[in-house]
Amino acid sequence: MKKITIKEIAANCGVSIATISRAINNSGYVKPEIRDKILHYIDDIGWRNNNLSGRLPVPSGEGRSVWLVVSNEALLSPEFDRPLVNRVLARCEAAGYAPVLMPGRINEVLKLAERERPHALVVFHANPVYREIVREFLKRGIRTVTVGEELDYPGVMIHPDHRSAARLAAGLLVKAGHRRIAFFGGMGMEAQPRGMENVPTRRLRAMLEGIGEAIPGFDLRRDAVSDCFGELDALKTLLMRGEHTGWICSNYRQCCQFYYVAEQLRLRIPRDRSVVTFTVDEPEWLLPGRVCRLAADNDRRAEQVVRQLDAPPVQESREELSDCILRQGDSIRRIKPRK
Repeated sequence: MKKITIKEIAANCGVSIATISRAINNSGYVKPEIRDKILHYIDDIGWRNNNLSGRLPVPSGEGRSVWLVVSNEALLSPEFDRPLVNRVLARCEAAGYAPVLMPGRINEVLKLAERERPHALVVFHANPVYREIVREFLKRGIRTVTVGEELDYPGVMIHPDHRSAARLAAGLLVKAGHRRIAFFGGMGMEAQPRGMENVPTRRLRAMLEGIGEAIPGFDLRRDAVSDCFGELDALKTLLMRGEHTGWICSNYRQCCQFYYVAEQLRLRIPRDRSVVTFTVDEPEWLLPGRVCRLAADNDRRAEQVVRQLDAPPVQESREELSDCILRQGDSIRRIKPRK
C-alpha cells in the first residue's frame, strides 16, 4: 500500500501544506473547523509521519530533547488545555531544552520514543492503558511526567488541586448568600449518585469532597446530579424544583449543558442561578453567558513540568498539585438574606 504524504493529505483536505503542518504541530492559527477536519482525516486513515524521527530538531546540548505527547483524541476535545501545552513549550525552550510536540496515536509515539530515547517525555491526557509503557520508560531511566486529572501513573503526576478549588467555589457562593448549592458533574458519574462509590473519577471525588468541607450540610444524594452520558432529566428536575440558587459545574461541557437546560426552563444566568465552573484556561468567549470560572494555573504547572526534566526518574507514583485561578468572580449574584 502506498504511503500517503503530507502533500496528499493537504490536497484531500483542500488546504495548503503549511496549514496541515500548523494543525498537526499545533503551531500557529488554524480555524477550529479546519483543524478538526484535518485531525479527523489523519486519524481515520491511521496516518503517522514515518520520517518523524529524522525531522526531530537537533538540541543545543546532546540528549536535551523533550517530547510533548498528545493524542489525537485529546486535541479534538473541548477540554484540551492548549494554553498549557504552549506554556510548557515556551518554558522548555527558555530552560535550554529542545521541545518537540508529538501529536498522534499515543501508542505509536511511545513506541517511537523507545527507539529514539529522548531526554524526557511529557504525556498530556494519557489513557490508563499506557501505564505499563510509562513504567518501562522509567525503569530505563527516561524521565516521564504525566499531566492530567484522571491518572494513576508511575512517576510524577501534575494535577490541578480540584479539592481546594471546589472548596473555594462553594465558599464564594455561601458568602454571596446562597444557602442551597448543587453540583452538576459528568465523566461517568451516575445521574443521581447515592454515594461516593457512584463517582468513578478522582477529579469528581476531589470536587465533591471540597464542596462537602465548605458546606457541612451538602448531601450527595440530594444536591448532586450528572448528565450520565448525555441524559439531562436529573438536571432538569433539580432546576425545576428551584431549591438550589448556586451551582458548581465540573467542566466546560457540563457548563454548556447547564445553560442549554436553563434556557429551556427560561432561567437566566446569573439573575436566576449563579454558576461557578471548572474549565481550561481559555478566553471567556468560549463559555456561554457570564459565569465564574476556576482554571488551573498553567504558569505554575509549566514550571512544575520543567523542574522535573532533570530530576532523577521517580518509579513510584507521586502527585504534585497546582492551584486554580479564579476568574470573573463578580458574576456571582448576591442574595439578600430573608428577614
